Amino acid sequence: MTGNRLTQRLAFYGFRKVFDSINQHGIQKGVDRMGLDGFIEHCARLAASTDRPDWYEKNPIPQKKGETTYRTTIVVHRKGDFIFPVDLLIKFDNGESVTERWDGKDRWVRYTYDKKAKLVSAEIDSEHAVSLDKNFFNNSYVAEEDTHAKWKIMNYWTWMTQMLSQCLAWLA
Repeated sequence: MTGNRLTQRLAFYGFRKVFDSINQHGIQKGVDRMGLDGFIEHCARLAASTDRPDWYEKNPIPQKKGETTYRTTIVVHRKGDFIFPVDLLIKFDNGESVTERWDGKDRWVRYTYDKKAKLVSAEIDSEHAVSLDKNFFNNSYVAEEDTHAKWKIMNYWTWMTQMLSQCLAWLA
């Protein structure tokens, strides 16, 4: 990707996130105070930063399973224009699962839970009743991914390349 194209994508997607979360009056004040170039540079740094000090605690209080209350927020977004009611299956780490029915009329819906359990997964149309879906792989979210399959494939690939190297060394 060229630098110019990367800059255009950053300007469109990166600044869009920043500008959606800031009120217009605040933007005008920031531009007046810093100038347009300074404000855009400030926004670029804000959009590109990943290490924000207010996102974590340096010495967090140890959390005990079943005693700490977690606030879980799930936002479901309809990407296309087709309106269709779907079921959302939400699973928590204490074994509890909740099924929500979403009519799909709104562009998005938010579900918030205060429970003494963490989110494990959320899946739209868990019974695969809607066969009109273009992409079945974007219907779920898992809080912590399972890397066993990835490591298994990588181990097979390593074994095959080592065997091929041994055979080529034997023939040479």
